[in-house]
Amino acid sequence: MKNRIVVMVASASAVILLLTLLSGWVRVYAQDTDQQRDQEYREWLIRFYEEDFVKSLKKEIGGLLSPLQAGLFKEWIGVGITIALITPPAEFENKSDPFGSANVFVGYVFKNSPAGKAGMQNVDTIVKVNSENFGSLDEFLQKIRGDGKAGHNVALRVFREGGWRNFKMKTSLLGVPAHKQAEAFALEIDIRTSGKVLINEIEKILPVVVEKMKLNPNIESPLDSSAVDPDFTKLRKAYEKFQSWRQEYFTKVDDFIEMLQE
Repeated sequence: MKNRIVVMVASASAVILLLTLLSGWVRVYAQDTDQQRDQEYREWLIRFYEEDFVKSLKKEIGGLLSPLQAGLFKEWIGVGITIALITPPAEFENKSDPFGSANVFVGYVFKNSPAGKAGMQNVDTIVKVNSENFGSLDEFLQKIRGDGKAGHNVALRVFREGGWRNFKMKTSLLGVPAHKQAEAFALEIDIRTSGKVLINEIEKILPVVVEKMKLNPNIESPLDSSAVDPDFTKLRKAYEKFQSWRQEYFTKVDDFIEMLQE
């Protein structure tokens, strides 16, 4: 009986020891997982500021310019959107592809156009036209225009703010009065010139900021308002200046386009 009690006590002690070790292992594993996740996020953040931050700002400028560039044509058949960027499938060979095909980033939606009336918005991402993928800008435009006549049915599959939306419309004849093309060109030059100045200002500060991010694993995100590093503050102020400029010129472009549609 005594031996059985000793065995039971020993077994219970072994179980307690095993549970203690297991609990410690779980805590260590959780810490390692959290550290790995933090490290992956840090690497992504550095890569974003080093490779993609300026590109994203230039894409925003492209969105401003696109309706003015469309205005260089006297008239065209379409749904009333301009294209800021088309991402071909070749750029989606990695696992981060959220769409699986080429997609179009909408720069501007004309207010009284078929797309505008259907509810589409600037910066929507078009993934399918009439339930079909497309592999190039030419293929996208061909699917939109159909036979090239007004009244062609168009159904667009759109990704917006993390969700999917569907829009139906018909193509129509769109155009910009010839006497307004000079004004459109002048506004386009203004945007290009002033936007380039702001981008250059950001590009001067960015390498220093990225280097500091690489050297200090605990440093804050550059655009975080709590970041106290003087170079981070410079970048944040330059970015805020860019966004303020973008909003000002977006209003100018919007007013100009609205005037053309009156």
